[in-house]
Amino acid sequence: MRSIDSTLERLVSRTPASDVVAPDRAVRFIEFLFVGGLGMVLDLGVTFALLSTQHYLVANTVGFLLSVTFNFGGNWWLTYNRPGGNLARQYLSYVGLHGANFGLRAISVALLVEAVGVPASVATLIGVGVAAVANFAGTETIFGSDGEVWFDVAEAGNHLAHLVYSSRLRGLLQRTGLYNPVFRLYTHGVSVANRAPKRTISAAGVEATVATEKPVETVSVLHTLKKERDILSRFVDDVRPDDAVLDVGANLGVFSALAGQRARDVTAVEPHPRTADRCRENLARNGVDGDVLTAAVGAGPGTIGLAVDQDAVGTQRPEIASDGAYDVPMIPADRLGEVDVVKVDVEGAEQHVLDGMARMLAECPPRVIYVEAHDDADARSLRDRLEAAEYRVETVAVANQQYLRAAR
Repeated sequence: MRSIDSTLERLVSRTPASDVVAPDRAVRFIEFLFVGGLGMVLDLGVTFALLSTQHYLVANTVGFLLSVTFNFGGNWWLTYNRPGGNLARQYLSYVGLHGANFGLRAISVALLVEAVGVPASVATLIGVGVAAVANFAGTETIFGSDGEVWFDVAEAGNHLAHLVYSSRLRGLLQRTGLYNPVFRLYTHGVSVANRAPKRTISAAGVEATVATEKPVETVSVLHTLKKERDILSRFVDDVRPDDAVLDVGANLGVFSALAGQRARDVTAVEPHPRTADRCRENLARNGVDGDVLTAAVGAGPGTIGLAVDQDAVGTQRPEIASDGAYDVPMIPADRLGEVDVVKVDVEGAEQHVLDGMARMLAECPPRVIYVEAHDDADARSLRDRLEAAEYRVETVAVANQQYLRAAR
């Protein structure tokens, strides 16, 4: 049995499903479907055999009772490898769950037959499908003694959104005035699916916990884990115990919270005030020794206006604008002291950040710098500047944008 599980896990890890479902949980899901498929054959076989002589609800009841007992035994033995716990209590919980969902199935069948006039056989198929979705969501709670979730609905929705989303689609939504309504609908849906007030994230062997209470911050965290997971792992892996880390454009502090598990000190810079407050909370939650500056990094001291599409915790794509919603201080990176590892992700203002690092790059250059580039021309310009400062530059990720890793 273990060898079959291991083989299935290796196969799942090579598919896109691994983005949203841990391989071991995916194996459980496959085995759950296998047991459920056999149970459905038993259910439908018995039910259809009785439909010609019994009332359709009686036929459905008998089919349900037989199949639910079969499914319980199959999942207890195959899917969950004979878990510990009170077997009678597990069985009663399993029957109770499926009984409640059978009520949903019976109502669906009755409505389809009596109100819509659908044939009883077709209505039964639909009813079984409706109940099956609910059953999949509840069984892990009964058998999953470790409390882990086998399928992350929020991450699955986020993965699907990234499959269909593109800069062209974003431009179309903005031109038609639909971007903000669609974004609000999407963030609301993801936050409903992800009701947990916090989420544990990991990279390069370290873990941190970040808040996911607000809709936009939930999307922001999931976005970082989806699109920047490789960068995140490389970045954290580059951090050494005696390092000082500078995170420019820290947002909610995902990079800072993880890097802080290894670094001596972290300075996170985030211009959006409410997001900066949450970044402070996330760093404090993880015991990270560092500062969070509500500011922007640029060529010289002063004040800039900050405009945002969504004025919410974790807001995406802030832009510099004279008539922005916020006025925030701008400071050169040269004034932030000596640092060893730097990450710069400031939505297109990366060149301005490098302008403010001129003395740092010349006199006490960081060992590693990660910089996001937003198009090929931007990447070439950033690469030229970093190579001129005697860095070896490589492109470590390409999606809608690129990240450059510069090392000395």
